[in-house]
Amino acid sequence: MGSRDISRPSPCVGCTVLSGFNSSINPDGATHPGPTQATIAARVLVEVLLEGNPHIEKAAQRSREVRAGLADPFAWDLKPLVDACRKVGMDTQAGIAHHLNDLQKTTRRGGKWSQPTARRLLIRIDRLTEARNRAAHGVEDDRQTK
Repeated sequence: MGSRDISRPSPCVGCTVLSGFNSSINPDGATHPGPTQATIAARVLVEVLLEGNPHIEKAAQRSREVRAGLADPFAWDLKPLVDACRKVGMDTQAGIAHHLNDLQKTTRRGGKWSQPTARRLLIRIDRLTEARNRAAHGVEDDRQTK
């Protein structure tokens, strides 16, 4: 086994183990110095496990954007049902949830409606309605200018 550079202490056992794999084998069986792709991937994995995902904020933001992109059209499609409920005086969150369940309408993820899910639906519909009204009247969204 070749000698290893021990002048730099490794931060963990995983890094110590991985530092021994600093060579790769050519198809003809000869070795050459340098990390393999597997070694690099393993080192990145150890870093992520020890320090966490360095891009977590960016990933979380992207996740929120994707979920909103799915939830907004779904909520907008339910707006006529919610408006009908409101017109006949059924304007409580629990009442709207009960009515949507009676119509066998499921949540976007396939669940039953409850008061909290109806609350989030109503907030989203109101926000979308307000945004569309602002756009129709040429008013810029305050949240985007701050």
